Amino acid sequence: MNTVVGEVAEPYARALLLVAQSSNSLDEMNALAGDLLNLMSESNDLSSFLASPVAEDDAKKGVLKQVLGDETNQAFKNFVLLLVDRGRVSLIAPNFKQIKANVREVKQTKRKS
Repeated sequence: MNTVVGEVAEPYARALLLVAQSSNSLDEMNALAGDLLNLMSESNDLSSFLASPVAEDDAKKGVLKQVLGDETNQAFKNFVLLLVDRGRVSLIAPNFKQIKANVREVKQTKRKS
């Protein structure tokens, strides 16, 4: 991840980590982030659509809502949709990579304690 993307992604990733910790859903958020990362890496159509400057934000949000489904953790879903609203949809993958790294760090810290 380049430095600029990392600097922009980090506050978002940290915010989701705090939400996950406060709601005791760290493992769930980590799994959801991994699942969405995998889906995006496997589906060039999805990744291209989300990265397209021509596609409207409402269309992107509609697709993401379908992909995430009704049963997905609401805070996670809100986070993903917030990235679209803020024009940061291109940061979904870097954010989730950062979130996964943050979760690993938190778990290692807990083990050391």
